[in-house]
Amino acid sequence: MTRSVQVRLVGAAFIVCVATTALWFNRRSIPLFIATADRWRVIHSEKVIAEKMGMPPLVFWAWERPDDLRDLDARRAGVAFLAGTIFIRSIAPDGGGAPDEGVVLRPRLQPLLVPERMPLMAVVRIETHQGWSQSSYQTAKPTESAEGPYTEQQRRRVVSSIRRLTALPDVRAVQIDFDATRSEQGFYRALLTDLRKALPSGTPVSITALASWCVGDPWLAKLPPGTINEAVPMLFRMGPDGPNVASFLDGGNEFRVSACRGSIGLSTDESFSQEVLRNGRVGNSGLQGKRVYVFHPKIWNAEAVLKTIGAVYKWHGESSALH
Repeated sequence: MTRSVQVRLVGAAFIVCVATTALWFNRRSIPLFIATADRWRVIHSEKVIAEKMGMPPLVFWAWERPDDLRDLDARRAGVAFLAGTIFIRSIAPDGGGAPDEGVVLRPRLQPLLVPERMPLMAVVRIETHQGWSQSSYQTAKPTESAEGPYTEQQRRRVVSSIRRLTALPDVRAVQIDFDATRSEQGFYRALLTDLRKALPSGTPVSITALASWCVGDPWLAKLPPGTINEAVPMLFRMGPDGPNVASFLDGGNEFRVSACRGSIGLSTDESFSQEVLRNGRVGNSGLQGKRVYVFHPKIWNAEAVLKTIGAVYKWHGESSALH
């Protein structure tokens, strides 16, 4: 019988998170913590060699919920789980506070059950404080302005936090989930560049991408070659850009940024995602050949898993991702 892998955090971790969150609001120096029960318990298994990202063509996003995905076949599906969330607050240009303050890591608090040999991707969500004023930004030091309201020390601290989260056993890749605003793109570009240098050369770096970044915003294409292995266009929760992106893809167009062409992100609860899964049509290459990441707004259950598997593998020519 397949043994389970469980990632569980004890009450002590919760206490640590509460304490660090309180420090966030006190604008004091905030240490970073990764608290676990005993440790992050992931059963070590033989490395499964997979194409490009080291992940199968179907990946289930496991967010901050107690998901049970033990019935998946580790040979045909992977899991990208939320390993932690990093909160970044801008530093006032008046010099108040240390330049690396305003960075808090909240580790995963929910258990995750997956089968042995499951390809795992650690997802790190980045949230920023949007309360900084444009006037403050304009008066920031020249060395900081290119990166928006954040400092080089904060960037280094974020990179260090990501490294610690991605050092967990059996994690084959890291994915950064950051909806960077236009003023934050300089910081994000520098962060990704530093992260690529900090991680082992064999660790793939994936990022989630607003669909608009892949269609008309050129900033991703300006990243140094090799910085990221893929950018996953998020074809859900697109907001005002939704109709334009849908029309662009329905016209048979492929994403203009090459990093966006190998994968897509869908959600089980949105009609456009459901249509893509049903028709297998997105851009000129369709679903075949693309890695499909699927988000579920609730806890994954057998019905949602089976429905997703049937839709994706219909286009990838595989029979099942279940045992």
